[in-house]
Amino acid sequence: MKDFLFTRIPSLCICFTLITLTSALIDMLRGAPSGAALPILFLWLAACQLVDILLGKINFKKWMHYCLAESALLYLLSLLFFRLLYWDSFSLQRLLSFTAIFLVTDIFIFWYFHKRRQLQAAEINALLDREHGN
Repeated sequence: MKDFLFTRIPSLCICFTLITLTSALIDMLRGAPSGAALPILFLWLAACQLVDILLGKINFKKWMHYCLAESALLYLLSLLFFRLLYWDSFSLQRLLSFTAIFLVTDIFIFWYFHKRRQLQAAEINALLDREHGN
């Protein structure tokens, strides 16, 4: 499980991102307009990381409060971002589809990092137990 969480998922994401951005760059250099949206999307994802960094500076009493605050803020900002830059019209179907995709992605990301922290804590506790002879 540790190899899957610490190596496979990050590797897959990094490779996918680099391949997608390279493809978009090649499309843009060839004059294909479809690839131009991907670098903008990448910048949006980087901006989401900045939001995460800033929220990380706030001392939330519970981790769940942090999760809810970040999710609500990123949902609203993402909704605005996609409405302004990508959607030519707004409909209930588009909103529901966006919300479902956002929720699945958001839940997976929080699960992923929570599971990684659990594995790290278990590993540290095992090392401490071994060191103290327990």
